[in-house]
Amino acid sequence: MNFIYLDPESALPPYLQILTQIRLAIRAKALFPGQTLPAIRTLAANLGVAPNTVARAYTELQEAGLIESDRQHGSRIADLSQTLELKKNLDLLRTITERHVTMLRSLGFEDGAIRDACSAATVSVSGTHTLK
Repeated sequence: MNFIYLDPESALPPYLQILTQIRLAIRAKALFPGQTLPAIRTLAANLGVAPNTVARAYTELQEAGLIESDRQHGSRIADLSQTLELKKNLDLLRTITERHVTMLRSLGFEDGAIRDACSAATVSVSGTHTLK
């Protein structure tokens, strides 16, 4: 990973510089899904920072869904098409749910009754369709 460098004059802390540069590389398609990132200790040693600095950047990237990490395979670039598809599905779910809640409220149902009905419906159709 020769594209990651730290600017000692930057106002950004080192972990944010690392995080930002990896984000930009993903956006520019310089990093691709499945590509392995350097091990935390390796990148830390190369950049002259503490391993916790790199770990913090990787953790935030993982929380954002940009990388995946596990002990066996290390950290790698996530398949963003799956992440984007999931986001689209969740956005659609939210839109449909909001429309139904608005309609049910206009019919005089209270939020507690709507929640109970949604929970009961989820249980009654469990196993037929799941959103992944």
